[in-house]
Amino acid sequence: MSPAWTWTLGLLGAGLLYLLIPHVSGRHLPGRVVRRGPEAAKAVALTFDDGPDPRSTPRVMAVLERYGARATFFVVGRRVLAHPELVREAVKAGHEVGNHGHRHKHAWTLGPWATGREVRQAGDAIRMTTGRPPSFFRPPWGGFNLFTTAAAHRERATVVLWSAAPRDWDGRQDPEAIAREALEGARPGAIIDLHDGGGAPGAPERTVAALPLILEGLAERGLRAVTLSELLGGKGEGSPLGWRVLRRAWNVWERLFARLFRLWAVPAAGDETVRIRFERHRGEPVAFDDGTRIDPGDWVGELHLSSVAVDRGRSAGTGRSELAATFDTARRLRRFLGGLAVELERGGVPYPIRAVYGRTLLWRGARRMGFEVRDVPRSLGNRWLQAYMRWLMVLYHPRGGERLKDGSEPLEMKEIWFPTAALRMRYGPGGGDGREAVATRERRSP
Repeated sequence: MSPAWTWTLGLLGAGLLYLLIPHVSGRHLPGRVVRRGPEAAKAVALTFDDGPDPRSTPRVMAVLERYGARATFFVVGRRVLAHPELVREAVKAGHEVGNHGHRHKHAWTLGPWATGREVRQAGDAIRMTTGRPPSFFRPPWGGFNLFTTAAAHRERATVVLWSAAPRDWDGRQDPEAIAREALEGARPGAIIDLHDGGGAPGAPERTVAALPLILEGLAERGLRAVTLSELLGGKGEGSPLGWRVLRRAWNVWERLFARLFRLWAVPAAGDETVRIRFERHRGEPVAFDDGTRIDPGDWVGELHLSSVAVDRGRSAGTGRSELAATFDTARRLRRFLGGLAVELERGGVPYPIRAVYGRTLLWRGARRMGFEVRDVPRSLGNRWLQAYMRWLMVLYHPRGGERLKDGSEPLEMKEIWFPTAALRMRYGPGGGDGREAVATRERRSP
């Protein structure tokens, strides 16, 4: 065999090993690449690639908000750095952000080191902008080389493709054709690939025009538009049905607990996310910065965050990503505090409580709301309670299991306290956060 043929066959073999086999495997064969969600789900995941684009991404988000839908945006790292405010706005609205490479380069044009760098740099841009690494990676154009999947897994990201792609990037597709092709693939568990950037001239505008038709068609089929994390159960492809069953079983127990211990929902707060169990203080006296002192026998209110309400929020399609879930919980807690200030002022609280308190793993943001944070006494009961809270975090919190395994932020249970006198001063109509109470009054007023 001549040297020319030897080189030719060697190059063909290298290309087969480095490009073709990984590409066919990633696109078509069963494995560690997600192409759809569970068929038992009455939902689909809308995904948008190639943004953020200041001309089209805000319009896409406006349509999604109008229809109460949530989506996953696979963003390009360079564009994230150019328009970080769009990414933060998407997360705050309850959408999810995935990794779509740093420069949107096809895997066939990248060597091993460049492949890893593309995934890593985009992940760093997302992490710097949102505060958390992305859970999902979609290779540009759905292209794979020998190192694509490994690079994503090194960044702890699941590789996601799609089950329906209506070619909205094609200049020959009008909005009606885009919607028709999207709905043809809109079966339970489908992952639909759309674009809020790139493509032929005018392509994103046609996607924006098609989006209401798609969302209305999904509603007619009884399907919700959700993020990938919700579609996949927040646990990857594992066994999302099992996690849903476990959550529902725990929700039944929590409802029973609320009845047995007569948890009180603050009427002026407008929801039951946070409820109170009234009790007399036991143990040592507790002194606070505002001069309040709680003695044994004084009435206090123990705070309970309702996992049932959190799960109902999941079903409504809101707050899927961790940052969005944090924003949503903070809004609900502020609304609760404002409502409690209203009830304290008008004498609507059933017992003369002098403080409210709770135990939590996620206490770092509580200080900004006015709570005082204290260590929990060491005891067998408190160690059990901390283990129970960690289990609930895995069950309900986005990326809860990963945070426990990560270990970068110790999840130690603390007590948070808020004397009612300080709460009324801060969240009453004349306080610094009195707008919460005022807004709550306005919502409750006939």
